[in-house]
Amino acid sequence: MLDKKEIQERVESSFKPYDCRVEFLPTYATYWEELGIRLSDEDNKLRPFENGATRKAVEHDIDELIEMWREEATAMGYRLDPP
Repeated sequence: MLDKKEIQERVESSFKPYDCRVEFLPTYATYWEELGIRLSDEDNKLRPFENGATRKAVEHDIDELIEMWREEATAMGYRLDPP
């Protein structure tokens, strides 16, 4: 099982060259039940992409989630670097 830092690094690095923020929910708790992501471009020309998943889904297959989020972000106009 990946720890929070590893999950954050894996998700954020998957959305280059854009700014991707990862948040573990509930915020400020020692545990987390959900993961939220927000992707935005530097010029704010694209609508921010927001999505998330339960802890169970992240633990089951984070790579599948990242691929799904990348496809959705690409459909919104984000031009992501190759994985």
